[in-house]
Amino acid sequence: MTPMQVRKKPPESSPFEHAVSQLISSILIVSLAVALGAITLVVYSDLILKPIEKSAYIAVEGNVSKPAEYEVFTLRHLQGDVGYFGNHGEGYPLYIQASSGSLSAKAVPDPAEITWKPGMILYVYRNTTDFVVTDDLSTIAGAQKFDGSEIQVSVVDSTNDILIYSKSQGIGGSVEEEFPRGPGFTIYGWERFTSPPAPTSSDQHWATMVVDGNRDNNRRFHLQHNQLNNRFEFALRTAQMATTNQQARWIQSPSGPQQDVWYCITGTYNQTDGRIRLYINGNEVSSSTLDSSGIAPSPGFYQIGGPQGVTFSSVANQRKLLGDVRGVTTVEEVLLPEEILSIYNKGNP
Repeated sequence: MTPMQVRKKPPESSPFEHAVSQLISSILIVSLAVALGAITLVVYSDLILKPIEKSAYIAVEGNVSKPAEYEVFTLRHLQGDVGYFGNHGEGYPLYIQASSGSLSAKAVPDPAEITWKPGMILYVYRNTTDFVVTDDLSTIAGAQKFDGSEIQVSVVDSTNDILIYSKSQGIGGSVEEEFPRGPGFTIYGWERFTSPPAPTSSDQHWATMVVDGNRDNNRRFHLQHNQLNNRFEFALRTAQMATTNQQARWIQSPSGPQQDVWYCITGTYNQTDGRIRLYINGNEVSSSTLDSSGIAPSPGFYQIGGPQGVTFSSVANQRKLLGDVRGVTTVEEVLLPEEILSIYNKGNP
């Protein structure tokens, strides 16, 4: 008989050898993950590392007008970033694309470089061969009527080819009326309370439509309400007041808003006589005299109000307006009563 063979038991690994084996496995897994990550980064580096450039933000108002026996398309810079047309200038590079009848082309800047800031008006007109954009109506030469029944004008950020503003308007019918303006400032917009205006909590006092500032002692202008929201209020700070560390001065209406009613609210500052005025639905309701030094510089905290409120006195979500705000517009000139009434008559945007 063959003797029974006994299989020898393999030697057991020591705890140290087991730990080393686990460490090596972990290192291999981490190395593989790093390698895969590096491959992914190479493949998608263009998407990950390419910087995203900011596009210009400019609020624009444009209309056809007829200053003589020809038409121009006026473009008013309401608020936002500074831009320029041509090869050099301040801010963002822009161009204007215009189309009317048989001609569609970029407008040629005249002068060759134009810087466009808030409050400035540009004029787009047509000569025999081109569309031209200028900032001085008195220099227009060789202007002709627009060709066709409609003109379309677009303002484009040329860095990113991002459309900033575009409008089409008919030609030959009624044109936008030109109103006289003066040195100063205007802020206007529309609001509606969809809940009772009376505050039910402390963050609803002084309901704000729009403010350039984030506290009483730095605000440039403020369209809001009084503490109980039963009066409309307009506050403004002049350059002289800012120099002497004075807060904005304010005026109020004799009555206030009602629920579910739209109101057009306008505040103006006439730098010629230093007078501020508050208009409700095109009618002047209050005024006071400050000084003629001009409006104070912006502190850089432009805020539109609404149900979420604004940041004020270092506290977020304050001065909530429980409703809707539309069409807020700033103009670095004083609008006179005829134009303010016409804005109200056009209706809620």
